[in-house]
Amino acid sequence: MGSLPDGDLAPARLRPEVPEDLQRIVHRALAKETQERYPDCRSFQSDLESWLSTQGKTVGLRQIKLHLAEFQQPLTPPASLEATTPSAPARFWQRTLNQRGAHARGAD
Repeated sequence: MGSLPDGDLAPARLRPEVPEDLQRIVHRALAKETQERYPDCRSFQSDLESWLSTQGKTVGLRQIKLHLAEFQQPLTPPASLEATTPSAPARFWQRTLNQRGAHARGAD
C-alpha cells in the first residue's frame, strides 16, 4: 500500500460522513510512515471485517462490495487543492479522477 502525498488529506476532510472508527482504519492504511501502516493485507482485512461486524453487517466478498458501494460517490478534490500551480495533492487528485474516468469508460 502507498500513502497519500500529503498528510493533510485526512478521510474526514474528504468524506465527513464516514464513521470515526472507519476513518482510523483508513488513516492507518494510508499512513505516511511505513511503520505506522498495516504490516500486511490480512491485518487490514481483519480490522475492516471487525468494523463491519460491529455495524451488524455480514462479512463476505459480495457483502463487502455492497457495503463499499454505500460510500462510492463521485470524487472531487477539496476546494483548497484547486490552485493555479498544481501541488502534489492536486496532481494526485487529477490522476485519481483521470484513472476513475478511464476505468468507467473501460479503457483499462
